[in-house]
Amino acid sequence: MPASTPAAKPASASPKPAAAAVNQRWHVLASRPEPNTSKIQELREELRREADLGLTYERWAWYLDDDAVLDRFLVARDDNVQKASRLIRDALAWRLRRRPHVLDYAELDRECATGKLRVAPSLDRFGRPVVIFDNSVQNTKDAGGQLRALAFVLEHALRRCDGSQVRKYVIFLHLNDFSLRNNPSWAVTKETMRMLTCCFAECCGHIILHNAPSVFSVAYRLVKPLIDPKTATKILFVTDKDEDKMTELIGPDWRAITGAGQTRLDKCSPGYDHSVQWPITLEHDRAWRERTGNTGPLSHEFTGYSDDEPASPLQTALARSVVTPSPIKREEDPLDVEVLGGPSSPKACQGPESPLYDHARAFETPPRWRGSAAILGVACCVGGMAYHGSVDTPRRP
Repeated sequence: MPASTPAAKPASASPKPAAAAVNQRWHVLASRPEPNTSKIQELREELRREADLGLTYERWAWYLDDDAVLDRFLVARDDNVQKASRLIRDALAWRLRRRPHVLDYAELDRECATGKLRVAPSLDRFGRPVVIFDNSVQNTKDAGGQLRALAFVLEHALRRCDGSQVRKYVIFLHLNDFSLRNNPSWAVTKETMRMLTCCFAECCGHIILHNAPSVFSVAYRLVKPLIDPKTATKILFVTDKDEDKMTELIGPDWRAITGAGQTRLDKCSPGYDHSVQWPITLEHDRAWRERTGNTGPLSHEFTGYSDDEPASPLQTALARSVVTPSPIKREEDPLDVEVLGGPSSPKACQGPESPLYDHARAFETPPRWRGSAAILGVACCVGGMAYHGSVDTPRRP
């Protein structure tokens, strides 16, 4: 009797494929395929009922008439019209104070000279702009100028993807040279969080922390269970060894785009040459104005570019504004910054202001965190921005 052949071993189960690092809807495109038109109409009606002279719908129509803008605020508050209305009013109160739509290119040239805040000249593999932070090359003590430069960089990133289906940018943080000496003040960090949570909701695809100290990842792991799972996919810690992950996130040329591991030029951020990249930034802005007529929520009034620039459509509206812009704060002036106002804001209330704005609190100078608390505070900002809805949908109930 022939020997029976041994039973064939069952084929080992193939390993479960890892989840993709990039989800088009979460990380690249608008957060939903079509705006919720009924909710947008409800939100407009809610905003028009507001009686505050400083934040009337008519005054900000150039910003609020865009359905995509209102839909972003609705998504950020889970289609709750009342909460979205409050979020928009916070955003407009910040804009009323900081006036990010009035650009001084001379000040921005100074603030961006080292590449501490910039948008990479090239888009990533998905067509997303890459916003680069590198506080190790901080070159000014003007907190107001730094925050105006950040507002410009974020709006410039949105202008770079305007006209395409892409609606989100990538934030890349150089942290390999992070130290207490170059750590931003708590006041600046807090207003940066405020800008991301209020004014640029649903605009961030990924936040990539490159070569972050271990305290960052430890703090993030502590708060991660509280974060919405979709939001958690947007916050990533990487090192120079994560070549495959960065190639999937940004593309094979991720080092050239972000400057990671590149040569430093004259105390600048790695890979940044101001004489080359700043003119590219200005040219992108000029091209956007020519293509769109400088209209819509990304329109801006500007100075310091050239004498023959066409007048901005905002110029007439701003001329009628009773809020007079204050002169640029000098570098040698002491640091004075707060959550919504700042060094560009007058000490005495002038013109229409939001009744929700607490002037007594606004002009207090928050304390600067020192020592180990500074590291913990900055580390917790990663979780804090996510937990408070800066990069995605609202917190879990």
